Amino acid sequence: MTERLRNTIEAYCVEMDPRGIDTLGGNVRSGAISWFPDEFADAIRAGAFTPLIWEDLVDVSVDDEETLDEYLRLVWSSAAPDRPYPLDETSSE
Repeated sequence: MTERLRNTIEAYCVEMDPRGIDTLGGNVRSGAISWFPDEFADAIRAGAFTPLIWEDLVDVSVDDEETLDEYLRLVWSSAAPDRPYPLDETSSE
């Protein structure tokens, strides 16, 4: 996971606040952080996020992989709503 990806998640997704996540999506679409979906997708595919790592990044309790998946999908749906979730696209190959 790149440092800028880590910093961006920490800044926009703290406490999984919907306003921050919406702002993240808006900034991706405006081009301000157009790199985010590709780097986020790469990190998801690489398994870079675990419940413990996500807890550390966003300061929200993550009990299990299912909860982590829900959070990752929520961020993904805001940042790249027109693209399939990275793990869904790789499972169909």
